[in-house]
Amino acid sequence: MKRTAISRIMAVVLASACILAGCGSGKGASVPETGTADTENRTSEADSSDSGEQAAGTETAPDGELKTISIFNSHGTVSDFTDPVAEAIKERTGFTVEYIDGAGAVEEKLNLMLSGQTYPDIVYLDSASAVRKAYEEAGALIGMKDLIEQHGPDIKKMYGDLLIRFESEDGEIYGLGDWYDLDPDPNVMVMIKYDLLVEVAGKERADDHETPFSQEEFIQLLKDYQAKYPDGTPISVQGKEWDVTMFNGMFGVVEYYTANSKIEHKVKDPQFKEMVLFINQLYREGLLDKDWVTLGWDQLEEKITQGNTFSTVDSNWIASRPNQALRISDGEDADFRSYKVVGNGVTAEQTTYNSRNTLGWGDWCITKNCEDPVAAMEFCNFMASEEGQYLTLWGVEGEHWEYVDGKHKPVQEFLDAYRADTAATGRATGVRKYRMFVKNGFGEDGTPYDMDAKYEPSIDWQWAYMASADTDLYDNSYYAGLEPAGSTPEGLIAQKVKDIYSEYVPKMVNAATQEECISQYEAMLSDMEGAGLAKLEDVMTQNYLAKMERWGVEPYSHR
Repeated sequence: MKRTAISRIMAVVLASACILAGCGSGKGASVPETGTADTENRTSEADSSDSGEQAAGTETAPDGELKTISIFNSHGTVSDFTDPVAEAIKERTGFTVEYIDGAGAVEEKLNLMLSGQTYPDIVYLDSASAVRKAYEEAGALIGMKDLIEQHGPDIKKMYGDLLIRFESEDGEIYGLGDWYDLDPDPNVMVMIKYDLLVEVAGKERADDHETPFSQEEFIQLLKDYQAKYPDGTPISVQGKEWDVTMFNGMFGVVEYYTANSKIEHKVKDPQFKEMVLFINQLYREGLLDKDWVTLGWDQLEEKITQGNTFSTVDSNWIASRPNQALRISDGEDADFRSYKVVGNGVTAEQTTYNSRNTLGWGDWCITKNCEDPVAAMEFCNFMASEEGQYLTLWGVEGEHWEYVDGKHKPVQEFLDAYRADTAATGRATGVRKYRMFVKNGFGEDGTPYDMDAKYEPSIDWQWAYMASADTDLYDNSYYAGLEPAGSTPEGLIAQKVKDIYSEYVPKMVNAATQEECISQYEAMLSDMEGAGLAKLEDVMTQNYLAKMERWGVEPYSHR
């Protein structure tokens, strides 16, 4: 199935590694603090205290009393379940929630709970992680298909035809995704500090967000900035978590190379090699931050907030907080704005800046330790319902929003406070604190489910939309979960291939010459082939075709 252009929606979802996840421990577990997400795929600061990790089941309370459901919070923290949104959830569902703080060493905590079988009622698992597969293979998760059929009418309504895509190979559903359904909003972009761009390229060009820069034009911009500000940083990126994948969109590279009618490693895409040569040029010519390999989210954010970095490439919401600070300290034109740069060998219509997963970034799963799966499903059903969406993402009717002409409209006092300090207002009100099954899109009255990002989008998002295009969007859910289980021979090959890739990326980028960069690239391919890459690709291709058959669709290609 070829990708079709999708109409853009004027705004974007801030989202997810801050996404609330999880499962609760037994009595006495330390309760986490808030994870009011202000970014997508961004982990909140962890609470310093560790939570107890003993098992706990859904507590069925006497009539008239609240039942307790335990949830593992794998990103961010949630303090206490007493704010206005929490109280409304209690009233609507009859449940109170007990959270375990999962911030910090998330995978380690999840693995410890798995080995000790001490996981609580509900766990949130990164859908692409090895631990997600491990929980399913170990029998730690219960099948939810019958529960959804009998006790999940709102889940069936909201997920619709996508439900089948959450089925595992055995036909069961072991988890439901967060932030599901295809979101056409901008994602990764090239961001350039506007006032500095005006200095080196002129205001007319700086104001033209819709006309892409070519690779050569972008390099010249970096050089012009460097000549004017020799102590500044032309481009800085967070390579610690992203390696070089933040540049994929510029060259039309995606998770796997599919030009040969099979799943192949992305390094076999000719454009991947061109991309690496481009980044190596940036490094050799002193344009790329020398610390790129060790920079994570926080370090990059700190760097660009200082105001002496010209550009970065990342999820466009990474600049939200720095932009607020820069506008206050240096003026309205001192912020980072989104632009498209087109790599050599691709056209502006072939770039892939907007990678989105229809099935979300992680799965909410009910564990076998849950003593009352029906009650847990009823709780999940409310949280996934349209009413639950608006409650968790907009707040309480009459207090945080109201109906105006039949549509949701934020109370102005609340909206002003939220825009002024999203984190503090979210902590106080509970807005966006407890979101679980978030659907991208709009409710029955035409208002967006995600008030934060899609209601009256900020100027940052408007610039991102001018730079992004429908053609940048592709659905990476088709490519998700293709790698074999880690316990299989091919799974061991997959890990070896990952290790080889991680080893060679900095070698290629930091090579002293272009010839050395090419040599390192060829050595990487050779080592991967020696590790059994061909066998791995055969298994992934089989998994891919089987997945397409289960979904009832034709093999998908982003090109």
